[in-house]
Amino acid sequence: MPDDTPQPDFHRIYLDTNALRGEGWPTPSILLNNLLGLTKWWKINVFLPEPVLQEAEEHWFRGMKDGQAKLLKVKREVERLAGPVKCDIAIDQTSIEKLLQEYRNKVAQTVKEYSIQQSPFTKRTISEIFGFAAKYLTPFKPGGEGKGFQDVVILLSVLDHLNLFSEPRAILITADKAFGGVDFNDFVPGFDQKRLRVVDDLETAFKSLWEPYFSETAIKPYRQEVQNAQTAANALIPEIAGFLRTHLTAEMLQGPELGDTVLKILSVENVKVLNVEVPFPEPPARNRSVEILVKASADCRVLVKRDLALVYTFLKYESAPPSPKELEVKTYWSGNVKATAEIVNTEFKNINLKVLATPKM
Repeated sequence: MPDDTPQPDFHRIYLDTNALRGEGWPTPSILLNNLLGLTKWWKINVFLPEPVLQEAEEHWFRGMKDGQAKLLKVKREVERLAGPVKCDIAIDQTSIEKLLQEYRNKVAQTVKEYSIQQSPFTKRTISEIFGFAAKYLTPFKPGGEGKGFQDVVILLSVLDHLNLFSEPRAILITADKAFGGVDFNDFVPGFDQKRLRVVDDLETAFKSLWEPYFSETAIKPYRQEVQNAQTAANALIPEIAGFLRTHLTAEMLQGPELGDTVLKILSVENVKVLNVEVPFPEPPARNRSVEILVKASADCRVLVKRDLALVYTFLKYESAPPSPKELEVKTYWSGNVKATAEIVNTEFKNINLKVLATPKM
């Protein structure tokens, strides 16, 4: 069965600030953790532009300062309301400087743990960036008095960095809709628009890696297992034939003809393996013990007693039926052989035939 699952068509990922802040940065959420894990598997480089790291830190820093200011405001309000009773409320706060250092330590730890790389600020001059703003090039906002400056700095940092390398394609993960209509040639003349794709949420990026990952790590190995099971079962045809000789009963045969009663199975010949059913593995149990179902067929020579008395009566023949007699006839069998096996690196070892299942009639 051919595999038509597309492989990732990009070789690096750039993350925007909002893609980090919405996922608990610098402690990655489960989704971000899973995404970064898949990038390692695919050997896709992940970059955090310096302006993104700085903006994320500033967002965190402002949040902490605002939180501490609110806490002090509540303290003063409670002390005011307590008057004329003196009420001293002690607030044991960690200094903002110490918190900032701990934040940076955590960022460094996460960057190292997930093999994230940093890409530098764009080297564009203020004059050049001002020119983009004056032309209202997206993501600058028309009439927005320079609104979009941070977006442009991040975008230029990504484009300039990507343009230094031969890796053909990348994605920028951002929830900022301003990046949607950008013409990259406005900022890097001659830049191939296909080299950078803007993905507007982390979930979309994750799926683009997960689906081919699942195909590579689960579907493809399973397909190989099924193919190897067929090969192993074909090599086992002499043993299957012997198993049929000792386990086949007359009731399991397809036939014989009306009026024939099987007295004895004389031979089992031309055994064929039709297919093998293999249970899908539960990750990560690729090497495992399994029960398999070998679907097979065989030609059989049997000794029958042919007595057509009931046939003649049913069909209302006027003549007398021939006398009963014994003779050899050919019939066939098709059904299932249940077996156990060991799967080692998709190869089937130690196949043990267990039960001959009654075929479907």
